[in-house]
Formats: sequence, structure tokens, C-alpha cells
Amino acid sequence: MVRFAPGKPLIECRRSHSLCRGMFFCKHINPELLARVAAISRFQRDPSSCTTILAAEAETRQNEGTTPEQHAAIGWNPKFKDDHRTHQIPDHVDENLLARFLAGMTIADGDEEDTKPCSKFVHPRTGFRQHFCPHSHIKDGQQVRGKIVQRICTARRAIYVPVDTSIRKALIVHNDTGHNHPMPTLIKASFSTKATYEKLIQAVGVVGATVSKVDNAPSTKVILGGKSVTAFAPSLHSKRTKHDILRQVKTEQFPNGLDAAGAFNLYLNGLTKPLPERYIHSYITTPDGGICILTSVPFLLKLLDDPGVTSFDGDTTFKRIEGNMNEWELSVFAKVVLRAASLVRAYINRASADFFEKVFDELQRVKLMVTGKPIGLKKLVPGGNSLVMNSDMDGAQILGFTRSAMKHNVFEHSNIPNDTPAEQVAPEFVKICWRHAKEPVNDFKTLVSAADFARLQNFVYIDSKESLRDFSVFVNTLGVKEIQDWWRHKEMHEWIIPCLVKSQSRLSADAWDSTPSTTNTNEAQHAWTNALTGIKLTLVEGLET
Repeated sequence: MVRFAPGKPLIECRRSHSLCRGMFFCKHINPELLARVAAISRFQRDPSSCTTILAAEAETRQNEGTTPEQHAAIGWNPKFKDDHRTHQIPDHVDENLLARFLAGMTIADGDEEDTKPCSKFVHPRTGFRQHFCPHSHIKDGQQVRGKIVQRICTARRAIYVPVDTSIRKALIVHNDTGHNHPMPTLIKASFSTKATYEKLIQAVGVVGATVSKVDNAPSTKVILGGKSVTAFAPSLHSKRTKHDILRQVKTEQFPNGLDAAGAFNLYLNGLTKPLPERYIHSYITTPDGGICILTSVPFLLKLLDDPGVTSFDGDTTFKRIEGNMNEWELSVFAKVVLRAASLVRAYINRASADFFEKVFDELQRVKLMVTGKPIGLKKLVPGGNSLVMNSDMDGAQILGFTRSAMKHNVFEHSNIPNDTPAEQVAPEFVKICWRHAKEPVNDFKTLVSAADFARLQNFVYIDSKESLRDFSVFVNTLGVKEIQDWWRHKEMHEWIIPCLVKSQSRLSADAWDSTPSTTNTNEAQHAWTNALTGIKLTLVEGLET
């Protein structure tokens, strides 16, 4: 029971004892420095002692490595025999001195090469988690390691808090000894500091926010009256503290999490909106744990039916979303506004042909739901406007798309039987990006002559069956296994060369020449999106941005 003031009633309280952890420092500390900063008893922070310590530590860092002996000193001893890292000896290290250290020999008689006394203090919050001093120490001509030691402090306090939580008061009782060491800067953020940093986060925007974005945002200096975050509160020097505050704010805004579970909640919430206002249209799973989250702005999806859109790019990007989910993007160049546009984004964690078939099946379903039409491939359906899909060398995507597209094939229009294998149908409406196809060729530059390298680079311009056979003979006569394996891969899959080489394609010459031969539109959209939203986002933040 505690009486908080004379004449007041006794109140039942909980009691908590708090002990000071004291001071931690290198055992080779300068005794004069230690005596100077620990000579008085303190009940509050002493700026002069802190300044003395900071100046001494700065001097120690300045003197570090200014002699050959300090460059040769290493954290090694003969007991480290197994599984030790190896490094090349830097040029500026005296190998004779290093050899003497390794043998446990002195490097000089007496103490003429000894380092000055140390000044390393360790924050009590770190304490013995830092076992050794990071500075090099030479004493009596030998390398020694500075162990961190503790100076015990006798300061104590007791805190009494009423059991009845409606009583908003506390009694703090200190002993009368004070602290026998300088008190460090407070690194624990107060409630008001956390509240202010939360305000900074809200000003920037929670979705996609990072510590760096918040710290450097123009709104931050406005709110803090021109100060930087660290000048406003020393506790915000800690990135971990700021990360913890940011994570808590995001958790409050997205209580269902920032991963697939949180994304599913966004999908369910979106279903309550009218179709023209929905963004997440589909969330499907497969028995093997596959997930596909299909998103699109309905108005933009209608651009696939625009007569001026005769091709579209499909490609997966790996930078924007952190974790095991990747982002697949469908882009077009919309002539009506003379700019590229991303019409569909799918967030996926599988990449097989079967999985991509399901992705495109779902895209076809959503396209029918939004526009009343399937994806209009001119080769397969009457009234279609799309001549080709441009893709990189991802065979799973190409074959998955082809299988899905054939489910909407009108035989009377295309004269292609519905049971035709995807490998045979793909050259009818797929073009493989030349830039992606040529990238492996660049690795062959040092393996062949300049003339042969130029011929390898120009393989996409083969103009006849005879030229194709000649090129195959040319590759085999080079006798370079890497090049032979590269070309054998192209020949082994019946759809690759027809999707790469105009003379072997089943597209008409006009269709080939009027559509892009690269996926640069899609690649540019990747970079543009990353610049606007950032990279390494959580799945939910990727969906929200």
C-alpha cells in the first residue's frame, strides 16, 4: 500500500525495481579518461562528459592504422585451424610483421610500437553482446584483443503503479547514490516521438513507404520545422526503431497482413464494388500451391479490342514484388493516345506451361466478363484485331498462352483443327523478342572470329530454308560446344525458329513487318512502374500501387 501524498489515502500498488546496467568499455581503456568521466555522481545527463568521450573516440579512430604494425594486426590465433575464412594479404600489409604476429612473436622490443590507450565505450543497451573492442591493440610489442568489461553502477529506482488502472499516476523513488558514469543518449523512442514519426509516415503515404522515403520526404522537414529526423529526436538515429514504427503503422492499416492472405482480403472487398470500379478481378489457386491474382482497370482492358492495337507484350518482372510472388504484365502501345499502357498485371508464384494456361484462361474469362469478347486474335476468331503476342524466350508462357487461345478457336475461320498441338500453332500468332534471343550470343564474342560473331548475331535475318540449313552447318563446323548447344536448343523445339525468323514464320509478311520484333514496350513499362512505385514491395503494397 502506498500513500502518494500526506493526508491522502493508501492505494494498493504494483511495484517494479529498475537497476542501472552501468558502463561498458574496453579493458584497455585510458585510465585517465575513465577517471575523468566517472569521478562524479550524476542524477541527470552530463553533456561535458559525453563530449569528452566523443572527442577521445574520434582521436582513437584517427590514429587507427597509422603504423605498419596496426595494419598487420589481425583477429586470428593458431587455434583457428578449421573452417576459417581466407583472404589475400593486402599490398599495404608488411608480410614479415604479419608472419611474426601469426607465430605469436613480438614485433618490437619494449613498448615503442604500442598503441595508445583505448577510448571505446559501449552503450549499455548493447553491453556484453559486443564481446570485444573493434580497435587494434598492441601492448608490450604483442597484439592483444580488447575484451569489453563492465563498471557496476549502484543507482536504483522503484516504481509504484496503482493496481486500479483508472488511477493515472505513478510514484518513482530513486536511491541517493546517483550514477557513477556518464549517462548515454536516450536511444529508446518515447511515445511522443513514435507518434510524430507515425505522422510523418501518414504524410508520405503508408502504401509503399520506406524509412528512406519518409526521412527524405519534403513533407518531413515541413512537419519538423526544418529539422531532419535525427536532429528532431536522437532516438530516430536507429533505423531499427523507425522500421518497427513503420511496420506497426502498416499492420494497423492492413490487419490481414501484407502477403497472400492480405491480398485475398483486398479481393473480397473489391467484389462489393461495381464491375467498372474493380481492380482485382480474380484470385485462383492450384492444388500444388500455385496462386494467380489477376488485376486490371476495366476501361484499359477494352484497349485490347482497339483496331489500332495489333500486338501485345507479355512478360514477367521480378524486381517490384518481394518474396516468392512475381508480377506478370501485359502491355500494348495505344496509338489512340500515342503511349504505352499496361492493361493487365497478374501476381503469380508458378511458371509452368500448365500454370500459364490457367492464367490466360482466367484472363480470357475476365476479358469476356468486362468486354463481352475474348482476346481477339485475328488468326483464330472473326473480327479479331490482334496479330501477334510478343514474348521473351519463356516457353512456358508461349505454350500456355497458345493452349488457352485455342480454346476460343473458330475452325471455320482459322482452318486450324482445335486439337492441333500448341507447338505447331504458336508460330501462327507469336513472335519472340529479338533482343532476348540475341543476349546469349553476346557471350560467344571471345570464342569466334569477328566475322563469325557477326554472322551468329544476324541469325534472325535468315531469309530462306537453304540459308537456315547453311547456318546449321556453319554452327556445327565452328566446333564450339557452347554455340552448338545454343543452336541445338533452337532446332529441338519446333516453334522457336518460326517465332524468331521472318522467313520461317507462318505470319504473313505484312503482319510480321507491321508488328514489333521486341518486347521493349513491356520492358519500358517495367522500368516506368518501378520508378513510380519503388521495388521490393510486399504483395499487398504492389497491388495497392
